[in-house]
Amino acid sequence: MLPSLRLSLNHHLQTALRCSVCHQPMDEASAQLLAGICYSCLKLLEPEIQARCECCAIPMGTAGICGECQRHPRHFDKVRVLGDYQWPLDTLIKRFKYSGQQHLARPLAHLLWQHCAQYLSSEHVEFTFVPQHWWKQWRRGFNQSELLARELSRYHKRPLRSLFRRHRLGKAQVKLSARARRRALGSSFRLLKGDLPEFVILIDDVVTTCSTADVLAQQLKQAGLQRVEVWAIARTPK
Repeated sequence: MLPSLRLSLNHHLQTALRCSVCHQPMDEASAQLLAGICYSCLKLLEPEIQARCECCAIPMGTAGICGECQRHPRHFDKVRVLGDYQWPLDTLIKRFKYSGQQHLARPLAHLLWQHCAQYLSSEHVEFTFVPQHWWKQWRRGFNQSELLARELSRYHKRPLRSLFRRHRLGKAQVKLSARARRRALGSSFRLLKGDLPEFVILIDDVVTTCSTADVLAQQLKQAGLQRVEVWAIARTPK
């Protein structure tokens, strides 16, 4: 029993002191300072400087508002992302989301906070997250957006609010067009009762068509919120 326990403990310590991305060894001080990401991977994961839509964050040739957001004005005010859903972010997200590697929530949230916190203009802001249907969350074992939001709320030193409930499972949204998504999502979410702040940041892992974020932002704006931002790890380019 004791040798087995010692082996398990050593394995845990070794894993805890390895980079969450490349698995190379890290010293304890660096692991704590960089949220488990080595300097090389941190540099690789830094957001690229490129023009994005000032509303939905889709990549563009020049800064401005994309045609989709001009034709169909959004209910949210801004989407902020680390980068596009491509290597290496897509690899990390898949490991986090589909392989049960929940420890990746911390370094991913750390990177997102470093990139987005500079734009916070008010302390009166609260984090919430895109909810999952209970059946889907039970099968996966966790809600990846909630884990990210929980880490971000610790950075901001404010409590995490669960503001929505998803009461309809629906179809896999990734297979639907933007118009079909909005129609399917219209009655899938319910805003929970309670006092609301003036500014909410909605956390998700990946933004694809922004349909889910737009539906949730619409409910928040109708409830009287002044500003809704969406923070996500990655944006799926069209």
